[in-house]
Amino acid sequence: LYVGGDFTLLNGTARNRVGAVHASTGALLTWNPNANNSVRTLVSGPAGLFVGGQFTTIGGQTRNRIALLDFTTGSAITSWNPGANSIVQALVYEPSVPTLYAGGQFTNIGGLARNRLASLDPVTAATSAWNPNLGNSVNALAVGPTGAVYVGGLFTTVGGLSRNRIAEVDPVSGLATAWNPNAGNTVNALVAVDGVVYVGGDFLTIGGQARSRIARLSAATGAASDWNPSAFGSVLALAIDGGGSLFVGGSFNGIGGTARNNLAAFSMTTGQLLPWDPNADNQVQALALAGDAVVVGGNFTQIGGAIRNNLAVVDATAGLATAFDANVDGPVAAVSVLGSRIYLGGLFANVGGQPRSDLAAVNLTTGALDPWTADANDQVFAVHATPEAVYVGGNFTTLAGVPRSFVGALDPATAAVQLWAPEANGTVRALVSTCDRVFAGGFFTSIGSQARNRVASLNRFNGGAQAWDPNANGPVYTILPASGVVYLGGVLSQVGGVTRNRAAAVDPVSGVVSTTWNPNSSGTVRSLVAVPGGLALGGLFSTLTGAPTGNLAVVTGDAGATCATVTLPTASLPLLIVGSPTTQSFAASGGVSTYCYRLSSGALPNGLSLDFSSGSVTGTPTVAGLYAFAITATDSRGCPGTQSYTWGVAASPAVNAVAIADSGLCLNADRLSVSVPFTLSRGDALGLRSVRVVFDRDTTRLGFASPGG
Repeated sequence: LYVGGDFTLLNGTARNRVGAVHASTGALLTWNPNANNSVRTLVSGPAGLFVGGQFTTIGGQTRNRIALLDFTTGSAITSWNPGANSIVQALVYEPSVPTLYAGGQFTNIGGLARNRLASLDPVTAATSAWNPNLGNSVNALAVGPTGAVYVGGLFTTVGGLSRNRIAEVDPVSGLATAWNPNAGNTVNALVAVDGVVYVGGDFLTIGGQARSRIARLSAATGAASDWNPSAFGSVLALAIDGGGSLFVGGSFNGIGGTARNNLAAFSMTTGQLLPWDPNADNQVQALALAGDAVVVGGNFTQIGGAIRNNLAVVDATAGLATAFDANVDGPVAAVSVLGSRIYLGGLFANVGGQPRSDLAAVNLTTGALDPWTADANDQVFAVHATPEAVYVGGNFTTLAGVPRSFVGALDPATAAVQLWAPEANGTVRALVSTCDRVFAGGFFTSIGSQARNRVASLNRFNGGAQAWDPNANGPVYTILPASGVVYLGGVLSQVGGVTRNRAAAVDPVSGVVSTTWNPNSSGTVRSLVAVPGGLALGGLFSTLTGAPTGNLAVVTGDAGATCATVTLPTASLPLLIVGSPTTQSFAASGGVSTYCYRLSSGALPNGLSLDFSSGSVTGTPTVAGLYAFAITATDSRGCPGTQSYTWGVAASPAVNAVAIADSGLCLNADRLSVSVPFTLSRGDALGLRSVRVVFDRDTTRLGFASPGG
């Protein structure tokens, strides 16, 4: 039995992403091709095992994402090497032709342009003339008894014809047939047998019927049969606002016992489903809060009562779409709000009718495309925008034309590619920036020039991997840094050698797994968000800690997380003067160095700014007044401390001048004393209390006369 995936252990023995076990006993076999990245698909051929995925070496040879392995030795067969320029996600061998069908995200395979679907010679590896030309990713392939090729994925066109995510392709001409079930969302699995096609994915409609993620279609007409087991959908994104509302996005048509299509909200006070119901017509993949609105990314075309393609801003109270309309032509998998911009990543080619490849920025209010441009050459899964950098993770190998393997950083204002380059060897799915580091999660086993299995802490300034190394044995999809702890979620089952099913808590400094927090999820955890009293988990699971729960749950936080008391200076601040430069330190103490600083409420005096790293406020005040604000310092364990301040700024002092009227004054034998008049020039209109005049004189020759003398 051949096995592929993202693992590095099989039966407790090192096997990198592909291996073999005895079909009867499960005993590990010596067969060990040792892939350097994900294996997504396996299929037997007459001369060996065809393998597709994200790897670039396998079986002891360089093989770009597709290979043929010897059944006995695991070595890559030297003569078969088509090479693909992006991920191969599906393979089907058809012996009657014979041919090997390959599908995925590639646009070139075997040295020829082929958009996401191709036919290869199973002996020579030559790419045939067959060229269906799909508009987006292929996730699944099946060949029917008549030789018809069934295709599922994210595409909406085949050979220029509209085909939403599922199609039948003629095995000779490569043209889409009339068969058109029109799936409402992504198709991930296909099986064709005995006149029917079984389909699995994220759709809620297919074959002209409402079907929740699984359906049986007629191979003749594409119509959905009466068979309707209905699979409950997954929770993919979570966000919480300041008022205690938990927003939930994913692929579902019901939640909390009530109909809700892909988007819903709960009160964290009562735990009850709120009336908020934007009714997205397809999958929601990403959520972010922006004031009194929710930014929503996904695969939808309608939401909040309006047509909005894949990105929308929805009122957090009414659930209606705002005037914002970015019109993105492909799925949006990540959103991050900074100032007046939304930075978005996904798998798209145009935003607002203008070219943007998988990464873009739009205006938060209108949705107008921003000039900010940093195209990625493959899908973007993670975007985290900060004032210093926009951190990006995904499947790409270039950003704005600059080599960056799966992760990089861009200037938030200009989109210039920054020097920060951790260079991962596999997909990055999660990025979160904190004080001195950026936490990264995904499918990689190397990042920041160090071996790191699927999760790492990267230096925020140079991109190097820090010593922190939890060592997860499966993909990490979500990371939540909190006070004294970092939570991980994904498909993992071990962290640091300790059993932790799909979710774990680790120490933010040592990376050691917590012994006091173990929700033991029965399925994938896709999203984590802090809520009052704990955290919410979303994903595709049926139980947590052995108790039934349907893909969404709130649990208490790690009781073992510890924090020292972080304090900031409490002394009164000196009065500032308009126009006079100042520097004031607010350096924290009591926690674990290093610290980062942010203004958590109020506003600094005009003209002053707070340094993120040092805690110093510098600048020249420009406006008089009394300013109230608070500064929060966070240490390297994620432990915060906050101090409130009041700072006064006085206007520039008025200038009052005294001038001596000394013209014509003279002393001689006949004139032993003179009066010295002076002129006072007033710089303000305040009541005069005193005037002081200082004379500089030679006391051996001049003295002051007595009054009247």
